[in-house]
Amino acid sequence: MNLRNASAFLLSAALIFTVGTSDAEAGKKKKKSDSSEDAAAEMVEIGETGVSAFDDVFSQVKDIHTTLDEADATILSAETNLLTALGAAEGTPLADALSEFTASAGDMVTFEMDGTTPNFSVNPEAPENVTAGVDGIKSAMADIQTVVDGLTELPAKVTALIDASKSMPGEAPAALKDAGLSAKEIMPAVKTVKNNVKATGQTPDRVTNTTATATGFLSTITGAFTSGE
Repeated sequence: MNLRNASAFLLSAALIFTVGTSDAEAGKKKKKSDSSEDAAAEMVEIGETGVSAFDDVFSQVKDIHTTLDEADATILSAETNLLTALGAAEGTPLADALSEFTASAGDMVTFEMDGTTPNFSVNPEAPENVTAGVDGIKSAMADIQTVVDGLTELPAKVTALIDASKSMPGEAPAALKDAGLSAKEIMPAVKTVKNNVKATGQTPDRVTNTTATATGFLSTITGAFTSGE
């Protein structure tokens, strides 16, 4: 089986792996979650503060979290559907399912990359399960490439939002008072601000994790067609 320009494809997909953070921030980071799903489960949720200047920032963070939730769901769905198309049992490692498929398909399937576009050629005499497997691979790659493309702009956005939120805990008491909150309401609102800032600070790791999961998915597929070369 043949592959051309795969390295260029994987490089373009990997360009968004890293979200920039300062050395001081990096030193404070906790151990990363093992998966984007774990990161999502641990993510602090964004709440409304009652200060429009704050909420304008935090609503953007919340939108990014929604994008990440949708990306994680797409990745999970793509893997589930691909395993089905390959005739593999649920829970089978994707690399194993692809290895078995490429071994059984042999020279009936050839594969090459045109930039970031995968091109498959299937022998007209190939059995239905091989055709279905290739269709499943093509569909999964298209879905995951869409995810990768959608994550491209997030690192810069997250960095800007982190910078915008850093001073908010100190500004919160006065800003909340100016917004008309009572002394009794200010305390829980300050806590919400602090939680939102924490959630904003957690976002870079989750962007990195989700991006790595998506690009890793694509790498697993291309690797299955080049492992024997």
